[in-house]
Amino acid sequence: MLMNAKTWNYKKSEVDFVSSVFSVDIFLHFLDQYAKDESINHRLLELAKKKIISFFPNGDCKIDIENAEYFSEVFKLIYQLTVNPLENEKTYYWGISPLFVPKIIYGTQLLYDLLSSVDTSNELNFLHHPLQEELNEKDALKTLIYNYILEKLYGINVLSPPENIICLNIENKEQYYKLNLNTKYSEVSYKGIVPPISEMLTGKDFTNAKSILDVLQERLPLSQFTFSGFTIIEITEYTNKILKEKLKSFLLSQEMNDGIHQKITDVVKQLLGYQNMDILMLPIMHINDTLIVEIWDSFKTTLTSVLENYHVNEILFYEVIKNYANDPLRRFDHENMNSLMPDHKKGLMLQPVFSRGSLTGLIIIFAENKTIIPELMFSNLQDILPVLENMFDSVTKNYTGLLDREIKNQFTAIQPAVEWKFNNAGIQHLQKKAGNDINEFISVEFKDLYPLYGAIDFRNSTSARNKAAREDLEIQLESLRAALADITKIIKIPILEEMSHRSMDFCEMIAEAEISTAKEAEINHFLKEESLAVLTLLSQENQSIHNLAVDYLNAVEEGLMFQSNRKSLEETFKILNDLIHLYLDDMLKDIQNCFPCYFEKYRTDGVEFNLYIGQSIAPKKPFNMLYVKNARICQLKSMISVAQRMERIKSSLPKAVETTQLIFVHPETISISFREDEKRFDVEGSYNIRYEIIKKRIDKAFIKDRNERLTQPGKIAIVFYHQKDIEDYLQHIFFLQKQNLIDSEIEELELEPMQGVNGLRAIRLKILPENPN
Repeated sequence: MLMNAKTWNYKKSEVDFVSSVFSVDIFLHFLDQYAKDESINHRLLELAKKKIISFFPNGDCKIDIENAEYFSEVFKLIYQLTVNPLENEKTYYWGISPLFVPKIIYGTQLLYDLLSSVDTSNELNFLHHPLQEELNEKDALKTLIYNYILEKLYGINVLSPPENIICLNIENKEQYYKLNLNTKYSEVSYKGIVPPISEMLTGKDFTNAKSILDVLQERLPLSQFTFSGFTIIEITEYTNKILKEKLKSFLLSQEMNDGIHQKITDVVKQLLGYQNMDILMLPIMHINDTLIVEIWDSFKTTLTSVLENYHVNEILFYEVIKNYANDPLRRFDHENMNSLMPDHKKGLMLQPVFSRGSLTGLIIIFAENKTIIPELMFSNLQDILPVLENMFDSVTKNYTGLLDREIKNQFTAIQPAVEWKFNNAGIQHLQKKAGNDINEFISVEFKDLYPLYGAIDFRNSTSARNKAAREDLEIQLESLRAALADITKIIKIPILEEMSHRSMDFCEMIAEAEISTAKEAEINHFLKEESLAVLTLLSQENQSIHNLAVDYLNAVEEGLMFQSNRKSLEETFKILNDLIHLYLDDMLKDIQNCFPCYFEKYRTDGVEFNLYIGQSIAPKKPFNMLYVKNARICQLKSMISVAQRMERIKSSLPKAVETTQLIFVHPETISISFREDEKRFDVEGSYNIRYEIIKKRIDKAFIKDRNERLTQPGKIAIVFYHQKDIEDYLQHIFFLQKQNLIDSEIEELELEPMQGVNGLRAIRLKILPENPN
């Protein structure tokens, strides 16, 4: 070990407010306490204590920092007594420092090597304080000292100490380390009577570190304290963790632009440990069977620059990526490698990223030296795939939103029922424009409309998707195990046994409980990369193995057998959604035949729809409440027909899916106006906005005092506030009961209060099977 004194962490001017005595008194006291433990070697402790005391013949165990070298044997004993004997000092960052004094007096060679490698002064900067935005560096140190005082003197922790992360600039690279300060062998004394803490902190904002610090500095000035003992410093590598946190913070920024792309690739380079490479994050998104590449802002410029640097033909690159994106289960073969990279000294790597079983992005790595590619395959890249999966999802969703807004901005057709209003607004806008008065937006608003809301949802659709994904994984894992069992009869090698064991472990894991996204990614990587590579290689080298593995490999390549449950579920959702849309279109025609209305529907896992009807939609046509009643019975009959049809075709669907039907009756008319910024209609006024809030809540509503969801398969739930609000519906219900469309029993229910919504009631109706005649 190396003994030396070296400045660390803070400048001297920043700790001149601390009175600290470097002493081993407290450490000796702890040795006495340890000696009472029968499991500890008393003889060893006695010898150590005697050895330490021999350096202090006058009985004063204080150490003068200037003469610290004289006590090197004392420090060595402290190291030996406090550090795990199995710890290798060559790989251990460890040192001793006076309490809150920026000097390391004794430490491992590795610690001094680390400090010596810092490019600037030997000053370490704290990062990632939770308090960082509130406090400057000096005050952040004071919070550390006051937290120590409060714990030692009062046994409380008001100023939670931040996680001490330091950043060093080593060879132009930022390296992060976690700093642990062990103050066990130290104590603090106060000059005078220690004041009660309750008087100081009563009524203070404990979430505001600065205000608490100000009070403490006023009532407990640091000049009144003396610290004695020493601190043990331990440092651990933290770069990878911090870099991963950076990646996550980029995702939270919601700014998926080219600048973020560059920041992400820089962090990935640091994680991989190689700078002499270029990385492209390519989201995979198909629109009209066309692969869209320019999802990031200015990505085309970045891509062209990288391809030119590595002499890659751009047209060929797009062709290879397109083929790979269409068939991601196929390995990226050497022929494609060689055709893309004319300079065979350089390397290329493609890492697929999957989300919910589908290819969502490609990480494309170009390396100046192809020998690093195998190392990258087993690098930190695998650890961050779940984060990058979320990134690709965010990028594609962001692009989809931009595309949707662009389409609405440029091409959305206006419904005929409200087209006249837009024509009038357009005429007024042109007239004002001709008079150079274009600052005022012409409002398109419809007042006093009767709203009708309905929702037809697929029951437990998220759970169904997760279940289908697990079932597909189980099928593939079992098929892989069967193929491996046959192959091991011909050739026995450890890798096959390990793959079979992992397959069994994964199967058990899936059967026992829900699996996390990270674990699902691990299983997918095992199936689509690791096991596939082994079977492909063995099949190429041995015809007998090929004959045993060919069925499994073909199934993987075709991608049908091992995605059958997911495909069946999505096909079921599509069939049902298409059917719902047909019935709603018919419903709208029936309503429009009587009186014009504005109608909008949203496709989720199922369909939600809003219908607005009233005099302001068609001012020239006399309006009567009869049209509202007609719209409501059309709504009821349509939703009953959908449910009956669903029940009738359920057995013929690829997957069994149940639907729930929900109606909300709003007691008052509302107004809607066209939002120029979003190019859509929205409700106006605080009371009307409450209507939108209720719609968002009631699909998850529970019956009061019963642990039961309101919406149930085979039933229609009608939500309302007051009995008078549903008088029209009750008349229609009695009529539909006589037609044997709904059961004679009507459940009258109260709903549990929801966030911002109270006092709702509901009736629930059982839908009878469709009459075959």
